[in-house]
Amino acid sequence: IIPEKYDLTIFSPNAKRNISVVFKDGKALLTDIFRGNKAEKEWVVNPGFEILDNNVIDHWYMVLKKFVCSDKDSAEITVVVPVLKRNFKIKVKKSEIKSIELENKKYESLKIDGILLSNNVKFSGWVNPEDGEIIKFSIPAQSFEMVLSDSIIPFMKKEPELNRGSIAESKKEKFPFERVIFGIDRWKLKGKLSFPAVKKKKYPALILVHGSGPLDEDETIGPNKPFRDIAEGLNQEGYAVFRYEKRTHAYGPLLDIKTLTVREETIDDAVEAVKYLSTRKDIDKKNIFLLGHSLGGFIAPYIAKKAKCLRGIIIAAGNTRSLKELVADQIKYRSLLSGLPEEDVRKKVDEVINQYESVLRSDYSELKLWIGLTRKYLEDLNSRNPVQELVKLDIPVLIIQGESDYQVTMKDFEGWKKGAINAGKRNVTFKSFPGLNHLFMKVKGKSTGMEYMIPGKVSDDVIKFIASWMNSIIQKE
Repeated sequence: IIPEKYDLTIFSPNAKRNISVVFKDGKALLTDIFRGNKAEKEWVVNPGFEILDNNVIDHWYMVLKKFVCSDKDSAEITVVVPVLKRNFKIKVKKSEIKSIELENKKYESLKIDGILLSNNVKFSGWVNPEDGEIIKFSIPAQSFEMVLSDSIIPFMKKEPELNRGSIAESKKEKFPFERVIFGIDRWKLKGKLSFPAVKKKKYPALILVHGSGPLDEDETIGPNKPFRDIAEGLNQEGYAVFRYEKRTHAYGPLLDIKTLTVREETIDDAVEAVKYLSTRKDIDKKNIFLLGHSLGGFIAPYIAKKAKCLRGIIIAAGNTRSLKELVADQIKYRSLLSGLPEEDVRKKVDEVINQYESVLRSDYSELKLWIGLTRKYLEDLNSRNPVQELVKLDIPVLIIQGESDYQVTMKDFEGWKKGAINAGKRNVTFKSFPGLNHLFMKVKGKSTGMEYMIPGKVSDDVIKFIASWMNSIIQKE
């Protein structure tokens, strides 16, 4: 059965997006209206396809679940994703019932193996043979694993070992704030400027710059909102804090992914944020700081170079190594932690590196991706040397790192330190925090990323250290 029409309306706090697809004569005719901009596309579709609202993990899980319910042992499924304006083809096959071990307990399960044909990414699902529910889904090449049934794995509800810190009792903002619109005309962004409870004529200010991915103003990851934690903590310390949604979050489908680089994704809008705060009468433009987290830390020296009027920058868990090396290390770390034999780990890492090199060899006109990134984006990242840019800066710099962070590690922290020391830079301060993960939240034992899905809070020690460092800079006036 081929549907005649598909309609999707996406509501967000900032905008409404309408996607309409008409299926006729073996073609999909799409109209996409978002923030007054209209995009159209036509492409060929074959009978027997599935429609997904988005190309995200839980939707791939739904395709697998439908296949589980069929009487077929294998199938090739065409998946139409209107929001991405394209098709995907996957091959799936059922395996025999095997025993699966989860948290030192064994369960009988039916394994399903699949492959996304466009880029040879493999994935697997494990099914409870009693009720057909998929209990686990993984993408080995990305070291991604998700458990989908609390009833099968009761330990998922426990996590008592994690030191979660104090969790905000309310989702409402704790401090006065103002909603603002700023930025480049074509890519205006919504932001939130929050203030201390005690009123002053002018406030020193901090701008927060996100890590990788289409993140909102709070840098929301699961139930956690690191940028809200930082904003509230520094509002308490007397600072105005500006946070905003990333361009990829606000305009994702309208951006040309084939030409997108970190400049359009992050740098340009961060510079615009600095310009905007510099125009406000309630902001002390002589004391505007910027904090970049993860990818934001990597490109913070480039932002400082373009913005020019920053008083200082904070690099929080910013990498100095290449993305290829980071991802390879992450996969190796998580695989070994899960008990995978070293030979299998090496094969997994080699597979990811081969995919990376394949994308770098691809034609620019192809939409070939490595962890969601194009050749142009990767080449732009590879051309950048953040340590080299850091040592050119004369403004004060604070570099902070969680010692339990497995995504950006102490290797990167030492990379910053080595570069600054070798260049004789006395304007750079270093501070690492034991027991903190990539979000600067407390974790007991080794970080796996799973704790990101448990409510936590950015460590007060981090916030107080940042405030103390900025205070020391301001007092030197």
